Amino acid sequence: MAIPKTLKNFTAFVDGVGYAGLIEEGTPPVLALRTEEWSGGGMAGTVDIPMGQVEKMEFDLSLKEYNPAIVGMFGHADLPVTFRGAQGPEGEAIIYECRGLMRETDLGGWKAGESGTLKVSFTATYVKLTIAATEAVEIDVENMIFKSGGVDHLAAIRQALGQ
Repeated sequence: MAIPKTLKNFTAFVDGVGYAGLIEEGTPPVLALRTEEWSGGGMAGTVDIPMGQVEKMEFDLSLKEYNPAIVGMFGHADLPVTFRGAQGPEGEAIIYECRGLMRETDLGGWKAGESGTLKVSFTATYVKLTIAATEAVEIDVENMIFKSGGVDHLAAIRQALGQ
């Protein structure tokens, strides 16, 4: 019987600065392939054909304070954000490195006597997910790189385009 490894703790770094203790929640990017549905003559149903691209990658962070350094990064592109977590009894690392545009800041509702929450949202141009020292996924939109499980899915396309 296997027992699942649970996320024991996490933190985040924005532009190289750690925010341990201030991060309320982090939502790493959802990774989804861009596909086209196809059903040809003689087929009993439809299949998804990968189009060699990923869907828009978005992520966000919520902090338990209105941090001027974070808000001051609004509109900055190519901003590095790293999620770091520990899972399982041995505390193996989960590292989600992202770069992107901080496209939204939300100071939420204000109510006297209650702590505020600052939510910042990003659109990623680069993500790399490493779990237990194993690189699981790397996507670099601008440089046409898409690797998963050690396979470079766009190598042949880059070569065909002379890149």
